[in-house]
Amino acid sequence: MNQAKRSSQIREELDCRAALAGCFLDLSDSCVHNQAYDDAVKYLDLGIGFFIAQNRDLSSLRIESSLRAIANLLPVVQEKAGAKPLHPSGRPVCLHVLKEAFAFGGHTAMATRWIKIDSDDRVHSVVLLSQQQSPPAELVQAVCESGGEIFIADLRSAPLRQAAWLRELARNHADYVILHVDTTNLIASIAFGKEIGPPVLMVNHAAHIFWVGVSAPDVIVNCHGSRLEEHWTKVHRGAKSCATIPIPLLEAGPSAPAQPDRLERKSRAREIIGVPEESILIMTVGASYKYKPFGKIDFLKTCQEILEAVPAAYILAAGVIKDDRWHDASNKLGYRLRALGSLSQNDIAILHQASDIYIEGFPIGSITALLEAGLQGLPAVLAPAECPPPYSSDGVSLDDTLERPDCLGKYKLEVARLCGNPAERISAGARLRDAILAHHTGAGWKRYLENALQALPPEHRVYPIRAPLRIPPAIYEYWSEFEKTRGQSMSILILEDQIFRAFSFGLRPKITPEMKRAWRNARRFSAGGVIPLTFLTLLCNYCLPLLPLPLARIIFRIVKFFFRGGLLGRAVEKAVRLVLGNDDSQLSEGQYRYLPEQSHWLSRPTVPARNTK
Repeated sequence: MNQAKRSSQIREELDCRAALAGCFLDLSDSCVHNQAYDDAVKYLDLGIGFFIAQNRDLSSLRIESSLRAIANLLPVVQEKAGAKPLHPSGRPVCLHVLKEAFAFGGHTAMATRWIKIDSDDRVHSVVLLSQQQSPPAELVQAVCESGGEIFIADLRSAPLRQAAWLRELARNHADYVILHVDTTNLIASIAFGKEIGPPVLMVNHAAHIFWVGVSAPDVIVNCHGSRLEEHWTKVHRGAKSCATIPIPLLEAGPSAPAQPDRLERKSRAREIIGVPEESILIMTVGASYKYKPFGKIDFLKTCQEILEAVPAAYILAAGVIKDDRWHDASNKLGYRLRALGSLSQNDIAILHQASDIYIEGFPIGSITALLEAGLQGLPAVLAPAECPPPYSSDGVSLDDTLERPDCLGKYKLEVARLCGNPAERISAGARLRDAILAHHTGAGWKRYLENALQALPPEHRVYPIRAPLRIPPAIYEYWSEFEKTRGQSMSILILEDQIFRAFSFGLRPKITPEMKRAWRNARRFSAGGVIPLTFLTLLCNYCLPLLPLPLARIIFRIVKFFFRGGLLGRAVEKAVRLVLGNDDSQLSEGQYRYLPEQSHWLSRPTVPARNTK
């Protein structure tokens, strides 16, 4: 298929998604008209589902307007007499909002480091909107040591009740609110969609995909701090104001270790890992999907070519689950290329100590992994220009320190050059480490935080909703085609998946004439493996409404299951992955997985979480 035809197909698929989203947004508007506000939120959530995993649109004027309207419907609790009481310490209180705190990676790690770095100046509390297990001990300890509390929302509450609870919690307990929520979180968007309470910052942790609630915060926090990131935030996302607060990192030490100590630690680490002491060790970190071949770029093939050109080198990939391609390549190269799977933080630290060079994976990079390696003094090679930001790393500590290879060939040459020049590895690693220390740790990072807080209004405000511009075709087509390499087809199954979610929400969805028109336009994308539209209409509009909702949900799930294409093959493949422990499908965008520590002596003190019902 030529590029023009591919571009046309991607555009038609995205148009189909937008049309189907509009159908569910119409249902949401109808529920608002009928004062069924919780159902309106659920249909809004379903409409948003059609925008997930695409980045032609980074936000939606209609969705933002709907969220603003629903936010204004929340009941306002009577203002308490007098000013909000000060925290006993006299310090301002920050309330960090997360959907759920996990024991590895992502939003939780960022919030924990933020709290640790800033705990001398401010109290930090955390609210968890969908927590289903005990919060991670490291987060609990950081909150406790800062003087804050952990609040856990009642999972049984309806969406609007949760939003009202969050709004009042912020009014009564916080001077600042920091949103670390996922990109489609409606609770925070509704809670802070009205001018009431403390000012709100929203962390931009997924610059490349669709968001909701971009109109709610006072300031969007950009974590890379690049010019491109600011342009996307304001122009393509419609945000009124943004500020840079780089990804916070904890300092490894006040200065680079002395050479004898560094060499001794490297020798011990290499003995643990099992690589020769005299070899050149190259490392990379990222989830498996980020390394999948895409078009003419193939990270695994590139690694093979590097190792063939540099016989003394080894490449170890943390976070990558070994499949047949990695296994065959490793065998051919005498085990000098290894996929290590998911590693604990201690294992990652040992890998840092043992390594000489960090290389960014592609077609999708992992900026936090690159920064953590650079903080240990490792020189780094950015992904080549064929993988443009925001899909590869950029930012305040990288833009003036590292030069991006302008093609895949230059990427290989740069890695080979560093392999052959030990003195350059040391000096390049020191330059990168100094830049990361200056922007991502300690006093340097806190200057960014203070500047962002000073830009906030005294109280939370809302602003006119701005219509964002769509991303240029060359950029969103890159992401769309990459998603297909992961098996994430855009339109196939999307309608029936959202209908099934509707049943799970307690709704009784029906196929509207608008849905039929939108889906008929996408018939060629949905051939095979989906419920035929006529049968889907008969099922949803005439048969299932006669049944109790739990039974209707079960029947729809059974029908959906048996219409799936390649049923037996997929079942066997899934079973094999589960048995072998090779299922990394739950890894989210922008994250690589750390396993929680298992050693009993690593347990940390905890404080009880407040479970607010």
